[in-house]
Amino acid sequence: MEINKPSVSESRVRGKKRSRSPSEDEGHPVKRARRNLNSQGRIHPSTSSAKAEKGPFKERLEDFFSRGALIGSGGFGSVFAGIRKDDGLPVAIKEVRREEREEVDIPALGGKMPKEVALMKQLSIPPACPYIIKLDGWYDDRASHAIVMERPEPCLDLYHFCMERGGYMSEELAQLVLLQLVLALFHCEDRGVRHGDIKAQNLLIQTDSLQVKLIDFGCGGFLKGSLDPEYLGAAVNESRARFLRDFNSTYTTMAIGEMLFRLVCGSAPSCSQETESLRFPREVSEEFRDLMDWCLGEHHSNRPTLEHIACHPWLQKC
Repeated sequence: MEINKPSVSESRVRGKKRSRSPSEDEGHPVKRARRNLNSQGRIHPSTSSAKAEKGPFKERLEDFFSRGALIGSGGFGSVFAGIRKDDGLPVAIKEVRREEREEVDIPALGGKMPKEVALMKQLSIPPACPYIIKLDGWYDDRASHAIVMERPEPCLDLYHFCMERGGYMSEELAQLVLLQLVLALFHCEDRGVRHGDIKAQNLLIQTDSLQVKLIDFGCGGFLKGSLDPEYLGAAVNESRARFLRDFNSTYTTMAIGEMLFRLVCGSAPSCSQETESLRFPREVSEEFRDLMDWCLGEHHSNRPTLEHIACHPWLQKC
């Protein structure tokens, strides 16, 4: 499966990427994935309103989908492999008990619905982002609701992908993963959505193309408006809203730093007792050390934003 090369527009990044010869390392899987990625630029928010064509559907889920094996579970529900009956398309079916769900009422998105569904519908307004899992639809009954999503094949979550390769990955592959994650999170910010749970288990990677998709918005919320008053609320002024957006962004980048450290170093971040600096159990580049020191800084005001990460020399190598 070919994918488009993610790139961050110059409104986000003010640096030049290192040029590479097309013939360089022709057989290398990471470079092959990069060659399959065409420049697409940053995804901008749509000015059109969303439509409510993705549910809830009156028909039974079983009329249209075959449910298979359990592929994941957690505090927000269980996920099953599935097949769409009319065309054989692989899907994932997430089932959430009614007592576990939080609802919002958004007329522009179709009225009252689970917040996770609303977040995914908001992110699906064209143009959608190829690095975020696609919503197929949702179904509701008295006991639970089901969210049907695309299921890329072949794929693993990033945690198990890494474990199958000895517990860590190369910096080069981690750069490709981060580049796609940053594009996904820019799209989330543009649509006023926070993911809220960035970790390797919430990223799928297609093992043949190395395309990454952000999944599981069960811990997510809205960054602006009155839908999520814990974060912004309807009455906050613009300076307060800007502060809270930056505050949320720096906590997101700390989560990115923790995840990247585990992926590249094969263990959780820890500090030397003598120097109180990060201890790196593997040999890594100076640029990676610098990015980790920045992302994992003790105080949120000293951490980078997503824009800073996109501009960092370590990611600019990708």
